[in-house]
Amino acid sequence: MSKKLEIQYTSYTPKVIIDPTNDIYEITGWSRPVDANEFYIRIKNWLNENIDLFTKPIEFNFKFDFISSPTLRALNEIFNILEKISFFRK
Repeated sequence: MSKKLEIQYTSYTPKVIIDPTNDIYEITGWSRPVDANEFYIRIKNWLNENIDLFTKPIEFNFKFDFISSPTLRALNEIFNILEKISFFRK
C-alpha cells in the first residue's frame, strides 16, 4: 500500500493523514471549514477509491478541538464509508 492522503491543517480545517503504508489514519484539530462538503469530499473520495487497500483492521483516530455542525454531517458520511470498508473486508 503506497497511496497516501495528507492535508495540512489551517485555522479552519483539520490535519488529515491517511497512510496505509505506516498504518496512520487520523483527522485532528479544528474543523470549521467554510464548506465542510468541499473539504471532506477529498477524504470520502479517497476512501471510496481505495477501498481495496484495506485488507486488515485499521484504527482511525478522530481528535477534534472543535467540530461545526456541517462537519458532523460530513463525518457521518465518512463513518458510513468506514463501516462499508469493514463489511467488505469480511
